[in-house]
Amino acid sequence: MSENNNPFNVVNPNVSEEHAQKVSNEIPTGFEESDTLKRIEKIIQASPIVIFMKGNAFFPQCGFSANTVAAFSNLGVEFKTYDILQDPELRQQIKDYSNWPTFPQVYVKGKLIGGNDIVMELYHSGELQQILN
Repeated sequence: MSENNNPFNVVNPNVSEEHAQKVSNEIPTGFEESDTLKRIEKIIQASPIVIFMKGNAFFPQCGFSANTVAAFSNLGVEFKTYDILQDPELRQQIKDYSNWPTFPQVYVKGKLIGGNDIVMELYHSGELQQILN
């Protein structure tokens, strides 16, 4: 597999914790809503960029999540993360909500753009930066 096609090829492996803290704030688990679908919608609307992922920006729990966080951190944009490992009910419901079976799931301006594979494709082509502008 070439380096460009490797899904674990982190775009910027040297993202400092200080930089990650500047650009990312984790959305608290629970988000004060008992109805899971309403909670998902509130979370998606909480920020222009939301990443539902395993772990958070400071401690991603899988390579795909780490790679996605690195791409957005490298672009220097603010984003929020939601740790689906801390919320099993939401973890299952968002798969149905989005009709997307894997994580991370990235929402930009309220719309699902996809997972790590799509984010990396958009990042390397320069389209991700255009979408965010």
